[in-house]
Amino acid sequence: MEKGRTERKLDIAYKYAELNQKSVDMAGIFLREVAKETAIGFLYRDSESGKAKIWIRNDANLLIGRSPSCDIVLTDQHVSREHCVIHTSDNQAFVVPLQPTNAVLIDGEAISRKTLLPDGCRIKLGTIEFHFYHFQ
Repeated sequence: MEKGRTERKLDIAYKYAELNQKSVDMAGIFLREVAKETAIGFLYRDSESGKAKIWIRNDANLLIGRSPSCDIVLTDQHVSREHCVIHTSDNQAFVVPLQPTNAVLIDGEAISRKTLLPDGCRIKLGTIEFHFYHFQ
């Protein structure tokens, strides 16, 4: 099975390179479609700056915080530089607060340890709210 996965990765890389030579926009669209195909769900944020979807892949860790080195950078004074991690494993997503003082609310309830994210839940970090949708 690993050989099939490696071949799929090479196919994606070749297709991306081919499209990138023709059009950067086409290559970007292709990568977004691949992300959707391999995602277990997504975070959704509807803000005044526009709608944002962040695709969540299986076996991934997404660091969220104010630091520019984070995977998801939030500009909110109530969010720590490294606030929490979205961790995925076995097609499940969890949120892990990195400090006991980092407020993470799931559907309005404060959590202090690794917590499973149910489909459709609201995740609030500081004043910023996301919705998590899981592909079943």
